[in-house]
Amino acid sequence: MIPQVISKIVSMQTGPASGQGEGLFLSVRENKNWFYKRADDSVFGTASVVFLLNEIRELLPVNQQNIISSVAEKAKQVYVRYRNKDGLETYNFWKTKPSGHFPYGYIFRHMDHFRLPDDIDDTALIYMNLGHSEEQNLWLKEKLEKHTGPDRIYSTWFGKNMPHEQDICALCHLMYWIFRNGIPLNQTDENTLQWMKNRIVSNEIITHPFKTARHYATPPLIIYHLARLMFKFHIPVLAETRTYLIAAAKELFEKEKLLMNKVLISTALWKFGVRDKKYDISYEYLIDAEWNLKGQSKFYSFIGALLGPYDHLLLKSMAGSPLTRINWKCEAHELALCLENMVLTKS
Repeated sequence: MIPQVISKIVSMQTGPASGQGEGLFLSVRENKNWFYKRADDSVFGTASVVFLLNEIRELLPVNQQNIISSVAEKAKQVYVRYRNKDGLETYNFWKTKPSGHFPYGYIFRHMDHFRLPDDIDDTALIYMNLGHSEEQNLWLKEKLEKHTGPDRIYSTWFGKNMPHEQDICALCHLMYWIFRNGIPLNQTDENTLQWMKNRIVSNEIITHPFKTARHYATPPLIIYHLARLMFKFHIPVLAETRTYLIAAAKELFEKEKLLMNKVLISTALWKFGVRDKKYDISYEYLIDAEWNLKGQSKFYSFIGALLGPYDHLLLKSMAGSPLTRINWKCEAHELALCLENMVLTKS
């Protein structure tokens, strides 16, 4: 199935005649409680697909490696449209010049209140996809230090007026970038890793996933991102939690009904060193004859909490409700997650 899934992903990348620009993987945003659904050209889906494909590239035959290289090369044309509005080397979820927040919408796109600052999540993914010089990497590391709170832990946002918040999945991407580039760790890095460990050992990644990862907000996504980081790099403070994470992942797999979540947990367990066929995925139940995902309408790889930035106690308490958040889907990203699982567990 691997060649067919790769071909399907390639077919989803926009071309020059699409009206979207070449190289993008489109998403949709929705909230079914409002009967709300819009096309979305945010960069997160594209950056995530390319990151995943690059990570498994060396495990594939040469012809498939070449296809992935072509996809990644086309995506490079996309990222400049999401670069900081003042030309700095940070990146935004939406287009920046002019601001393209809530594209194809009718209300929010006209309100500056909903314009997002640049963030560590998209910035880290794009830096890893593009490759930057040592000078650029050190510039970003210095800038990150300016956007920590009093606790000296990296914050999700680069903006001046956004509250300091931590999202463990976004921090996994950021720490992945730091370790991959061999950037020396400082006290902020140590504090951040300790914060991540504390969220694990306190069981908050299971009991309070929205509080732990506001933009991912499910235990399968959180465990998957931790496994991805810990598989690639030996990080002693996180390695201490490996036994707990394996047990939590096994328990989640047994209870989980949504197949895409099972894909994430299956991949996480493989990355944690668990090689047991009981955690393999039967893709005939997940992908149809046209190589589309089926029955996965409830899976979202990214969410936006409209009330999250507010300090008001009542509004903050409502931020995690399904009624007040917007959910993002990118089928190419979901297929890339499936592809990763296939390559790792079926090889």
